Amino acid sequence: MRNIFILGLAMAPAVAFAQTGGDDTPGVYARVSGGVSFTPNIDVSRTFDPTVVFLNPPPSSLEIETNPDWSVGVAAGYDFGGPFRAEVEYRYIRAGVEQVAALDGFDPAIGGVPAPLPVDEGGFGVNAVLANAVFAPRTKIGPFQPFASAGAGAARVAERGGFTFGLLGDRTDWAPAFQGRVGIAAPVSDSARVSLDYSYLRTLDLQFGADGFPDPGGAAVREEVDGLGISTVSLSFEKRF
Repeated sequence: MRNIFILGLAMAPAVAFAQTGGDDTPGVYARVSGGVSFTPNIDVSRTFDPTVVFLNPPPSSLEIETNPDWSVGVAAGYDFGGPFRAEVEYRYIRAGVEQVAALDGFDPAIGGVPAPLPVDEGGFGVNAVLANAVFAPRTKIGPFQPFASAGAGAARVAERGGFTFGLLGDRTDWAPAFQGRVGIAAPVSDSARVSLDYSYLRTLDLQFGADGFPDPGGAAVREEVDGLGISTVSLSFEKRF
C-alpha cells in the first residue's frame, strides 16, 4: 500500500515545488468514494457446547484465507477554513474469502485434519460509521494537497452467504472501529476535487454464534476473531457547497 501512495505523490510534475495556497473560507462538503480492499488472513477460534458429543472432533481453530474485494463510502463534513475539518463517514467494505483451512480436528475420510474448504462466494461484509478529524495543510506539492485523518466509531460485521463456519446462531457482531487515512487531492473546479487515498480500518474483537452455553437459540458453537484489519485504496470525489 505504501508503494501506491508514493506513486500518487510521484504524479506531481517533476518541476513542482512546495507552495502555500487554498481557499480558507469555511464551508460544508460531501464526498463519495470507491476502491479495492485487502484483508490479511483471519484466525478463528471455536468453543463448542460441552453437552454436545461429536463422533469426530470438529476443528477448534480455523484460518480464513482472504482475497481482494471492494469498498464504497460517503461522508459529509465541515471545513473550518484552515487546515482542520470534521466529518461523519459511512463505509461498506467487503472482505472476500478464498478458502477456510482447518488447523486441527479430524476427518476420518482422509485420516487427518480436514482439507481446506474452497469458497466460491461469500466472506465478510463490514458496515462502519466513523467520526473523523481531518488535517489538510494548505501546503501543496504542485496541484496536489496532502491530507490525513483519524477516526473512531463502530462497525457491524456480518458473515455473508455462500460459506459457513458451522454457526447455528447469530452471524453478525458489532465492535468499536478505528480508522487512519492518508492521501492527496487535486482540484477539478472551484468547488470540487478528486483524491487518491490509503486507509486502514481496525475493529476490536468479534464474536459470532452463542454467547454462552446452553444457548437459547440452539447454537452449539461460539467463534471468536481477534478483530479485522482491512486496508483500502480508494478514489474519491468531493463537492463543496
